[in-house]
Amino acid sequence: MALTQITSEGIKDGEVKNADMADDAIGVAELSATGTASSSTFLRGDNSWQTISATDSTKMPLAGGTFTGDVTWDSATNAGRDMKWDESESDLTFNDAAYIKMGDSDDLTIGHNTYGFITQTGSKLVLGPTSNHSTELLYGNSKKFETKNDGVDITGELQCDSLDVDGAAEFSDADVTFYGADYHAYWDQSASYFQIEDNAKIVFGSSQDLQIYHTGSDSYIVDGGTGSLHIRGSNLYLADDDGTNMLYAANNAGVSLYHSGGKKFETTSNGVNINGDTTAETWDQNVLIVGTETLALGRAEANNAGPHLHFYKSRNGTWGSNTIVQDDDAIGNIIWYADDGTDYKSPAAMIQGAVDGTPGENDMPGRLAFYTSADGSDTNTERMRITKDGHTLFSGMTDANDTRNIKGISLKSPGGISFQNFGANGSRNWRIRPDDLAGWADLDFSCAPTDGATDIPDSANDNVLSLQGDTKDVKIVNGNLVIGTSGKGIDFSATADTTATGGSTSSELFDDYEEGTFTPVLGGQTNRSVYNISGAGDYIKIGKLVNCHIVFSNKDLNDSASGTVEIGGLPYTSAGVQYTVSSNHYMYNVDFNTSRIQSWYMDNSATTMKGIESIADDDWIGWPATDFNKSGLYLRIQMTYLAA
Repeated sequence: MALTQITSEGIKDGEVKNADMADDAIGVAELSATGTASSSTFLRGDNSWQTISATDSTKMPLAGGTFTGDVTWDSATNAGRDMKWDESESDLTFNDAAYIKMGDSDDLTIGHNTYGFITQTGSKLVLGPTSNHSTELLYGNSKKFETKNDGVDITGELQCDSLDVDGAAEFSDADVTFYGADYHAYWDQSASYFQIEDNAKIVFGSSQDLQIYHTGSDSYIVDGGTGSLHIRGSNLYLADDDGTNMLYAANNAGVSLYHSGGKKFETTSNGVNINGDTTAETWDQNVLIVGTETLALGRAEANNAGPHLHFYKSRNGTWGSNTIVQDDDAIGNIIWYADDGTDYKSPAAMIQGAVDGTPGENDMPGRLAFYTSADGSDTNTERMRITKDGHTLFSGMTDANDTRNIKGISLKSPGGISFQNFGANGSRNWRIRPDDLAGWADLDFSCAPTDGATDIPDSANDNVLSLQGDTKDVKIVNGNLVIGTSGKGIDFSATADTTATGGSTSSELFDDYEEGTFTPVLGGQTNRSVYNISGAGDYIKIGKLVNCHIVFSNKDLNDSASGTVEIGGLPYTSAGVQYTVSSNHYMYNVDFNTSRIQSWYMDNSATTMKGIESIADDDWIGWPATDFNKSGLYLRIQMTYLAA
């Protein structure tokens, strides 16, 4: 039977039973209601289809009950931030950025967003039971952290930026690493050592005064504090890595230094013992040796080498770093001091080694200077110097204050210098002495100013060099006696007679001697340049006297030669007077007048002589050049004249 309409009034209790209604006889299609029927709607009593919704955004419209199946709490404002009860997995799932919050002010938050977290604001967060039980943290189902009644137990590696331990801490059966910003340190449990990486330091003191570290190449113990570094022990050993002693300090006894296990230096109650060579390379240090014995340097070897005493100088303040020295830098001093009744600071003498020039690589010019202190003074004064060139200077002379002394030996002393050599019979062979002492065989370099001056000679009569051979000759065996300045020579003014018979002496200075050759020129006075022919000449000049030898051999004078014959090209200008020259001549193939006397004369200040011949007593004419026009003439003249 089909129902057309069923109303509440038509339904009476018991009137319609299950049996009266076939399965699916009434479906949604037979129901008349407003809205849309779907899986998410229900039919209300007012005959309308309605979506399930809460009337309050904070509550479900149920006073209680049980949810069966999966339940999802969807976030309407933040997609994906949902919570879901998964019935099959029996777990409550919160998506990323969906949190559990507890407390009136959401003080405790539990959630996951990239990483999981539990945060607490306002008060402390307590993990673990409230009773006396431990709390454990695991990794991979393996316990790594456990609280105990006396602290915590950590299994495995502990990594932390900082660690503040109140009370005792124990690390057992594990390595411990301490990480620094640049360098690390760690405890190696299996090897039982604590290791500090290169450049990491162990420091002591509030200001890091004591530091111990290794740079990768060197190890350091550095005390940078204001106090001293003390190393104490009954007996102190310093040894290399195989245990070989390098230093040993015995309690209340000596200190020994070793080299390759062999003792080289030892302090004793009386001083020190040194075994072997001693080489010191110290910088800015003083060594004082006090005792009753001398300081000796010895060397025992089967060779010709002796002991050495070395001095080193650098302009760099760090030993081993190089800065070149400069001219006049002192390299080393040996100074002798003596007690003056007050202290030992008065120097009596000194030997100094110094740089003597501009140094360079493998180039170190040096000098030695010797100093003494005068009576009444405690200041050393230079007395002798040996320069880089082997020049020996005395009495404080230096290249700087006396530029005349370049090389050699310079003697400067008011008392004079004597070198004496005595033979077997007591005879003196030679000596150098001042000229105020009697003696013979003297080489006198003394200056005896005649004008009473006390400095170097300043008068023409002052003696600069005096050679006194007594009755013996002064010989120059090899080399020459050279007059180095023009106008100077050998002065014969010490001779007894200063005035010639019948005249006066103008000069006693032998100032010149010359030997040489020249080219004489023969020709006529007329058109001389056309008729000239040359010959050969040589001369000797002694003082002003010129001796010439002239030869013209197999010469042909031009037939047109005329005027007076002349010979030019003489080596020196004649004196300022006209005079006849002293001459001898020999001629061949010359057509001269045999009845006449032929000679030569020179004009004032000339280098040409002219031929003349006599025609009567005291009457002379020019010697004609035509006499020399014959071919193959030969002319030889020996003549003397006075030079200007």
